Amino acid sequence: MKVTQEEREIIYALRAKSERTRELEKKRIRILQCAAEFEEWRQGNGAGTSFMTFLDDFGYNDEGKDAKSIWLGVCSVLQAVIDTGECSGCPECGE
Repeated sequence: MKVTQEEREIIYALRAKSERTRELEKKRIRILQCAAEFEEWRQGNGAGTSFMTFLDDFGYNDEGKDAKSIWLGVCSVLQAVIDTGECSGCPECGE
């Protein structure tokens, strides 16, 4: 039985979707771990919750890959868990 071009395209699309799903799962875990570490660090020294604090003082460094999206994820986790009620230093809103 031969596989048609259409069937190949479906297989390739499913593989690509599966890979994207795995990458998103890894990123979610990285965000949760980073949020926990950042909050523990922040509570230990009384630092604020700004993007620049996250980068400079906390020292998050992913070599420029996706610091902004990780920070947005960390902000979401912190807001959900500790109910900060406001955004601070978030690259999305610029505050």
